[in-house]
Amino acid sequence: MSELRDTTDPRLSSGEVAVVADVLQHPDSTIGEITARTGFAQSRVSTAVARLRALGALETVPDPADRRRTLVRPPDQVRAVIAERVQRPVDDALRRLLRDQPAEQATQLLDALDGLYQALVVGHEEPETVPVLLPYRPYGQPEDTHRTRPERQRP
Repeated sequence: MSELRDTTDPRLSSGEVAVVADVLQHPDSTIGEITARTGFAQSRVSTAVARLRALGALETVPDPADRRRTLVRPPDQVRAVIAERVQRPVDDALRRLLRDQPAEQATQLLDALDGLYQALVVGHEEPETVPVLLPYRPYGQPEDTHRTRPERQRP
């Protein structure tokens, strides 16, 4: 991700990135809905939304169905920037990251990544929203606790 950043990009915490990713996938969400999906405390989501709003990365609007609620969405210009960025080739950035590898090994790794991309993405339906491939986990939880686990057996 750091190789793909622009120098003008604001520095975002991993929690803020997770909130943006969630809102991109679920525009017009309430703070409570974002909280439920991310697993963050409501205060943390509210703080992140306020900062992201000040940066212009998100916007808030009153819910037309219930004016007491606020909906969070990405502004059109942010969606356009993200749509442009996901179209950028990553070859140069990957080559910079692999610069310490022997040329043949770097080429093999790039070919393997392309094969993985072909297997997982090409031919599948386009998502309704801009894809954001950012791994994140609910705040304060160990890496695997947000995944489904089998129930522990009681003695």
